[in-house]
Amino acid sequence: MCIVAARAVMRPEVPLKVLAGELGRERGRLRALATGDGGDTDISAVFSWSYQALPADAGALFRLLGVHPGPDLGVAAAASLAGLAEADAAGLLAELARASLLARDATERFRCHDLLRAYATQLSADEDGEEERTRALHRTLDHYLHTAYSAALLLSPGREPPALPRPRAGVTLHRPQDVEQAMAWFTREHANLLAAVRRAAGHGFDEHAWRLAEACGDFFDRQGHWHDWLAALRIALAASEKLGDRGAQARTRRDLGLACTRLSRYAEAETHFAAAIETFHDLGDPVGEARAHIHLSYVREEEEQLLDALASVERASRLFLRAGHGTGQATALDTMANYRLRLGDDREALSLAEQALGQFQSLEDPYGEASAWDNAGRAHHGLGRPGTAVTCFRKALCLCRQVHDRYGEAYILHHLGDSLLVLGDGSGAGEAWSQALDIMRELGHRDTEELRAKVASLG
Repeated sequence: MCIVAARAVMRPEVPLKVLAGELGRERGRLRALATGDGGDTDISAVFSWSYQALPADAGALFRLLGVHPGPDLGVAAAASLAGLAEADAAGLLAELARASLLARDATERFRCHDLLRAYATQLSADEDGEEERTRALHRTLDHYLHTAYSAALLLSPGREPPALPRPRAGVTLHRPQDVEQAMAWFTREHANLLAAVRRAAGHGFDEHAWRLAEACGDFFDRQGHWHDWLAALRIALAASEKLGDRGAQARTRRDLGLACTRLSRYAEAETHFAAAIETFHDLGDPVGEARAHIHLSYVREEEEQLLDALASVERASRLFLRAGHGTGQATALDTMANYRLRLGDDREALSLAEQALGQFQSLEDPYGEASAWDNAGRAHHGLGRPGTAVTCFRKALCLCRQVHDRYGEAYILHHLGDSLLVLGDGSGAGEAWSQALDIMRELGHRDTEELRAKVASLG
């Protein structure tokens, strides 16, 4: 029998979103599902027939689906939700799919229809204790938090591993093995991670809320999901303030400043950076303070205050040096190279970029290395060596794609096109610029006018 029947069948002309809008919350939501045909049958009764036929362990997992924060889930998340071994959870998910209480796709992801989720939520409220539901949510949040940080450390090898509390008993962790797997996991779990931040904050798991938002930062930034990042960070800041954790507040404000910068909200970004810098300084955290200065320099750059931007990075460089932080020192050198390029000092920029490149290579940091190759290419281009510049840009592009940095990829393609044009390769230049423009549009980025003009100039 088709579980999604009843009202959807009786009123096929009404979109599911409108049907969902007719529902109240939790218990009232299901009471709103009467079919309206004058009979005694409603959707909750239809669902009940399938639920009552389930084995007890499958029924227990189904009830807990209402606790899961996101729209779908994989086997590891389901195992954590129920506190089961992964193999056992996989079997129960298959049982629910056979009963049409879950939809399964080709990648072994499982999705619960909104109406079924409401039914599961009511069942859990009626049959499971509040303590059990809270434990299930805690395990689920632990699963997402610990897996997110494992993936984040692969995206940014120079990142310091966080001191996380141990996951609760019954949590199944998924550990990506490389950048590709890490990015694939973040992409699959994008909606669930956002929902987990909201659910954590709404149910008193404030540390999970701010840490989840932090762990997702590199993914959101590199893929251009800046609005999602900003929304998660606003929740994270409120959570860190509830905790009274000044370090968490400073880190969240630093990330908020960067997200605001990406979205051209410069005044708000400066406010966040200023607060972060002050707090990091008060807490005696030179690395946190230095990173905030680096990010503040991006605002100065956008406002064409290049000397102020350079001064911010020089302050960061001194702080990184004092802390003996190799990745930070390389980042500062690379960022200074960019501002020297903007100021027209190509020779000094090349020297700084080459120093940064050597350090990033020794640190095995492909993200930083990509940026350093790009800056070296820009310097060679400015010094009249477009062939050498193209070689640098191609190396940067390969690395950028390896770490899935769409934002950086667009800028490198733009620079590559400029050098190809100087070499007389108009076709190659046009292709590079067109690819860059496509990415910028995909990311919803404002900075497309120059690229559009260049593409148009080639006919």
